[in-house]
Amino acid sequence: MRYIRFLKTPRIVAEKGTGKSQIYGLITITSDLGDSFFPHDVELVAELINADSDEILVWRTLAWAAGMRTLAMTLPLKKSYASSPLRVRIGTEHKAQYDIFENLCQADSHGIVSAWSAGFNSGGVREAVKLVQRRFRVAHRVISVWEETGESIARHLWDAGITLSCQMVELQSIETALCKALNLTSRDPTTSTLGVLELGTGCGMVGMTLASVLPNCDVHLSDLPEAREIVETNIADCALQASNGSNLSFFQLDWDDELPDWLTREHAKFDLVLAADCTYNSDSSPALVSTLRRLADLNKDVVVGIAMKMRHDSERVFFGLMKEAGFAETALFEYPLPGDVDMGEDSVYLHVYRHGS
Repeated sequence: MRYIRFLKTPRIVAEKGTGKSQIYGLITITSDLGDSFFPHDVELVAELINADSDEILVWRTLAWAAGMRTLAMTLPLKKSYASSPLRVRIGTEHKAQYDIFENLCQADSHGIVSAWSAGFNSGGVREAVKLVQRRFRVAHRVISVWEETGESIARHLWDAGITLSCQMVELQSIETALCKALNLTSRDPTTSTLGVLELGTGCGMVGMTLASVLPNCDVHLSDLPEAREIVETNIADCALQASNGSNLSFFQLDWDDELPDWLTREHAKFDLVLAADCTYNSDSSPALVSTLRRLADLNKDVVVGIAMKMRHDSERVFFGLMKEAGFAETALFEYPLPGDVDMGEDSVYLHVYRHGS
């Protein structure tokens, strides 16, 4: 997939030679890791939106040309909007309120994920903070997730995390898949709580989506300290959207350390452990597998779901380490991704494991 990113977030600037004001920003279209740029011509839509009402105030088309790495964006700022709280959305469709994963997988979409800026022009703030919001329709809900615009890949969304999140309906399929394909004992969500731990949560999208889609889940999102701020920002927003009895919380977890008290205490039991986009660095696989093994020792019936997009052959070391640690793969799901030319140039795989199976 490809992502519209703000290299310079939208801001109010003076229009040269006129004394008028306009909105300026600088964008790119890149891969999740930011290591390649979209290589074809595509027409984008830039919209200036009232941040309170989501009303589109003005819009224009932008032309991204093959070979580009950056594209400047300007939108006129009428005097009548001068006191309105504003935000900017950029995508491939006009008036879209969210992205739909299935539509991103259509040949003519190129899998380009839309971008919403943070709000600005309120309280004297003339420039949006360095965040971008993604919105996805999942199971009749809109999942909104903030990510940073900087270079820290720990605080960006990645292909496997988005794919797994957007397949929660099929995996409810998760009520069915957690109880059948994922081999969990059937549960009554009105009387029992599903304990979930996400490793390497990044921005928190996978755990947030699961908590939004399934009722009565106790979801622990874990990562290194540098992820805390963006995750807790998203948890706060998600709590405003969800009212189904599920809980979300963030905990610090370093796979190289001993398991912390919050994981080893008697009542911290997990039915499901998830990780997405956590195997790309093969050097971290031994620590990841060691953590999974220790978690399985504490939760003997736990199901482990690992979502990954294979980026290089060195990642295959993960599978050998899982086998050596006593994990058996019990299910495998494949989700083809849109490519720059054809559908299915890449795929996300969800590997499901049980320990000692």
